[in-house]
Amino acid sequence: MDALSRSMVTPVIVIRNATRQKIASEQAYEVSGTGYVTEGVFQRKGDKVPVTVLGTGALREVLTAGLVCNDSRLVVINGLNQIEGDPTEGALLVSAEKAERSLGVQLRRFSRMDTISFESEYQYMATLHNADDGGQIVYLKGSVEQIIIRCSEEMDATGGSVPIDRLRIQRQVQESASRGLRVLAFARLDIDGRRTTLKHEDVAGGMLFLGLQEMIDPPRQEAINAVKACHAAGIRIKMITGDHVLTATAIAQQLGIKAYLNRVDASLKAVTGKELEFVREEQLPDLVEETSVFARVTPEQKLRLVKALQSRGFIVAMTGDGVNDAPALKQANIGVAMGLNGTEIAKEAADMILTDDNFASIEAAVEEGRGVFDNLRKFIIWTIPTNLGESLAVVVAIFAGLSLPILPVQLLWVNMTTATCLGMMLAFEIREKDVMNRPPRSPQTPILTKGLVLRTVWVGTFLASGLFGLFFMNRAGELLWQRPGRLL
Repeated sequence: MDALSRSMVTPVIVIRNATRQKIASEQAYEVSGTGYVTEGVFQRKGDKVPVTVLGTGALREVLTAGLVCNDSRLVVINGLNQIEGDPTEGALLVSAEKAERSLGVQLRRFSRMDTISFESEYQYMATLHNADDGGQIVYLKGSVEQIIIRCSEEMDATGGSVPIDRLRIQRQVQESASRGLRVLAFARLDIDGRRTTLKHEDVAGGMLFLGLQEMIDPPRQEAINAVKACHAAGIRIKMITGDHVLTATAIAQQLGIKAYLNRVDASLKAVTGKELEFVREEQLPDLVEETSVFARVTPEQKLRLVKALQSRGFIVAMTGDGVNDAPALKQANIGVAMGLNGTEIAKEAADMILTDDNFASIEAAVEEGRGVFDNLRKFIIWTIPTNLGESLAVVVAIFAGLSLPILPVQLLWVNMTTATCLGMMLAFEIREKDVMNRPPRSPQTPILTKGLVLRTVWVGTFLASGLFGLFFMNRAGELLWQRPGRLL
């Protein structure tokens, strides 16, 4: 999962990584390179930005915050950079490393004393560090809404502070989010003296806003194709995320996620967690069925969404990777945890683990499952009539007082050879081409429907009649052969 990072520090910085832009002091900088590759340069109007500019002011601070308020690691495996941890945090590491190779070593001198881990309830992460001057620094990272309300000032290009302009920051966030960029805000707080613990009360206010880092993980073409295949198969896809509502909507549109309103001109509908708080339980199923995108939702709301869909008879498959996803994964009919970036709690709560964290694998599993079910039903529909025909022939012969048309040894031989040869061919038959163009099958629908049962009885009776016919023809031939005066 390659994350393309783009950072912005307002009012002074906005960075673009991979032809995206970073602005500092109302100035635009271009950053070359994509993914987790740390080779790249900062440019402004085509000119390389000097190291002295990268290592000073708000630009340095926002990169520092992204590097130290971070639980992920950038590692090299088989010569390629990879991330151990969250891909979003991995993009922050890459941004800092691209600024200057020696900068990464310098920033790691911040020793961490305590951490407030990210929780959906608070939507931020905070870390406490010892500074070189003997004091301490708290770095805060999280959603823009939660960060800016805790800040009274913001840092300018030279490292000074000015009153924070929340409206301007929100306008910038809306503009970026509407293009599918995920936005994280950063702040810091200087603390005199020494402490070893960090609490939520310590970051409730009085912080210095540093800026924004924006990143995008472009939807893979295989994921777009998988979404299209799921829609053709009658599978409804809903995005539930903690991202900004505009970011979620833009990504959903890029993926091709449909709106499920009963209108021809229905546009993609998105609902935020705050809006869900005011929805009554009896209204929730209708809203969830019609809505495709849910943004800034809490773990409790994810659980409500799953239950609402299940109340309408839907079979819900829920994907998740974090600790907060565990309740919804447990409640879903099929909980799917991420194998690469998922937490152990999420994996334990899930029914299955997606080893490659790729949505296309889910679509492939559905297609394979439908093919297996088809072959299973073909085998059952084929083997039951043959066994029914053999059983009818034996039962009728016994009750009619006739000779058995087929012996037990012959029955055993026929079943063994046909099940091994013909049955195996049906079990491993190639999937039919239209398997993903069929609507989902209701779980209450039996494998043998009424029509298939009638056909099974008809075919079984026909086979039994044919067996008796061949038996009587053979007996008639033997009697004719045994008549007196036959030619030798």
